[in-house]
Amino acid sequence: MPNARVLGNTAWRDWSIDGVPSSGANDPDKAEIRAFVDALVRAEVKTEDFDVLVGDRLSVDTSDAAVMGTMPPAADLEDGDEFTFNDFAGTWGTNAFTLNGNDTPFGNGNGGTIDNLICNVTKRFSVTFAGGVFVVRTI
Repeated sequence: MPNARVLGNTAWRDWSIDGVPSSGANDPDKAEIRAFVDALVRAEVKTEDFDVLVGDRLSVDTSDAAVMGTMPPAADLEDGDEFTFNDFAGTWGTNAFTLNGNDTPFGNGNGGTIDNLICNVTKRFSVTFAGGVFVVRTI
């Protein structure tokens, strides 16, 4: 999913066809505006348990309590789908951020898998769905 800036620029572009004045003034499309608002909501800092959507780039704040994100089910994923997580307040070492694999395992780097990923050290990382497992990479 495009980020909020791209969606907002699309919804409120000047011309019906972007960059083509002869196409006439753009009348903002309600579906494009709703997509923009949804992107803004998804971009909020997460401070309580939440569901992760494909393509999410999320900041998580565990200042007040531990937080769990639940990954999408494998049936909703394609190889290469990526998610990014950021420790917004630098508090994952105090109150852990946990990712629930939702019946899809995380590769542990040793050829094995784990069901849940507990993040209490790494401050920023990405997760990519590949070959039926989630692959974690620090950024």
